[in-house]
Amino acid sequence: MAKKTQFGLQLDSSVTIENYELCVASAFKGLDESIPNQREHFVPKSSRFTEVLEGDTNRKSFKRLHRLKYSPTVAYGNNEVHLHPTEARRLTVREALRLQTVPDIYVLPNDVPLTYKFKLISNGVPTAKAELIAKEIRRTLTLLNNL
Repeated sequence: MAKKTQFGLQLDSSVTIENYELCVASAFKGLDESIPNQREHFVPKSSRFTEVLEGDTNRKSFKRLHRLKYSPTVAYGNNEVHLHPTEARRLTVREALRLQTVPDIYVLPNDVPLTYKFKLISNGVPTAKAELIAKEIRRTLTLLNNL
């Protein structure tokens, strides 16, 4: 499994991981500035944006995600800040939405302040998880109706 690495370090291309589709790198795959909400992020103002190791998520704030690991819970309250794995910045709105498994067709309006966008994302349930719960509820209700 991937360990903490120096920020900005190129990873060995031979590194493989089981369940890559669940890792941060997979969630961010194919993102570019043409995708809605991808250019929206807070502008870095602290030197800490370049000092935190990739994968160091054991701190109270300024947690840098690792490309080949799962993301910690998307909960941006109490000064918790997730940093991009390879860039000296916080996550974009779209990156946070992707970590919550929200489809790219869902777009947050431009007139909503960034703080509120991240609060909305943090308060949400991951879309894929909500779908699984809904399917299980439906299955259970169907079974009960057939008794």
